[in-house]
Amino acid sequence: MSAPDLHIFCIRHNNDLDCLAPIVDQLLHTHNQSVLMFCTVYKKSNLQVFKEDFRIQYLIAQGAHFCDLSTFLPSGLYRYLMRKCHQVKKCHPFLQKAYEHIGLFEAFDAYCLKLGQPVTVTRDHYSATDVFTLIYNRFFSRKIKTIMSSHASMKNFSNICISDGLLERPKDPSQSHTTQPTHRVHTRICNDHVETSTGPITHCMPLHHAHQLSPPRLAPDWLKTLQCIAPLVSTPNTASGTKKILLLLAKPNQNYFTEEIFRIIATIARISNIHLMIQRHPRTSPSIMRPHHRFSKQSKARKFFNRLKQLAKHNDNLTFTTSNNTVGLMDWSDLILFSNTSVIIHAIASHKPVLHLRRVQNNTNAFEAYMHNWHVDSRDELLMKIEHLKQGTLTTYSEQERLNTLNALGNIHGQHHSRARYVKTVYLDHAFSLNTLQTAIEKSVLQ
Repeated sequence: MSAPDLHIFCIRHNNDLDCLAPIVDQLLHTHNQSVLMFCTVYKKSNLQVFKEDFRIQYLIAQGAHFCDLSTFLPSGLYRYLMRKCHQVKKCHPFLQKAYEHIGLFEAFDAYCLKLGQPVTVTRDHYSATDVFTLIYNRFFSRKIKTIMSSHASMKNFSNICISDGLLERPKDPSQSHTTQPTHRVHTRICNDHVETSTGPITHCMPLHHAHQLSPPRLAPDWLKTLQCIAPLVSTPNTASGTKKILLLLAKPNQNYFTEEIFRIIATIARISNIHLMIQRHPRTSPSIMRPHHRFSKQSKARKFFNRLKQLAKHNDNLTFTTSNNTVGLMDWSDLILFSNTSVIIHAIASHKPVLHLRRVQNNTNAFEAYMHNWHVDSRDELLMKIEHLKQGTLTTYSEQERLNTLNALGNIHGQHHSRARYVKTVYLDHAFSLNTLQTAIEKSVLQ
């Protein structure tokens, strides 16, 4: 029997895992396909938490392989290079020379060949993470199909900072500049026409190598799988009849009014027969959660999370969690509150009551137009909704609004492409002959 086709997935954090895990799962159930999940997490403690994620454990049980830099490096050298990664950032020439000198790429190639014949390598959206960029460029030059997958629809989940008084101030446009991507890809997967049209701007590939497909993370069969494998969430001290509310925080670097969200949390904490669970965003750096942090630009975020932890410490009906088990938390809850996160689509698909805290940010998101009864514009209105929840009379959206929202956020041209079709189109169909790949390489070099 011939060696299986090996598909390599570069995973940096939980958002990548959200988007890439359903593809990995589908490939594992396809004949003669092998999958390697390559993780770059620069702290050993963070890596251990990542390895213990229920999705990683499920995929490994299904036959996926998992590795990180420590797989190929002696422990002392690994720690030294990781410190350098923190200091120099991105694809610094020092790191490239260091990796080449110690034979990291050769060791990685040898490890991959034990698992199968590499045919694709995938990453979630653009990032200049050093190891990924170097490995990507090497695969591209060897004519192995490189794929950039989309995280979420830019049209529906854009979050433009336009105000002061935020968790972090928006950057001054005059002080910023656009950095041309340092890697090339053969195929880019887009969730809507807005992303498709920005292909030439990224200088990654000719426009005709972009596929417009609905995100596999929203496939009904994958959502059912998540609900089956997600660990159960419980709050031992919750009395019978207590209503459970989940608050999904946005990323710290987004447009987020700290004081208003804190007042909302404090208000809910005073309501009897209510238990509020606050979940940090999966992209929130664990280092922000520590009492002290060396980066001054994150001091506002650090203070915010410290205040939340102190508030939870003195309120039995308030829990602050750093768990990435969002699906389990959603199943646990009777009501979900959010301001801006694409994971809310999972809740809508599962028929969970959802309320959008519109006044905790100064943005207008495109998805606000799809539902009319799920917006909350004041704390008084939120209190009224919670009272309806306690009485069992709360309605946050109609079935037609739910279907319209799922159609707008998760479908392309009115239909959802199954995971099987996604994998066949992007990974199994050999759309690139050697000549086509060589042409793509020459075009990208000329750009």
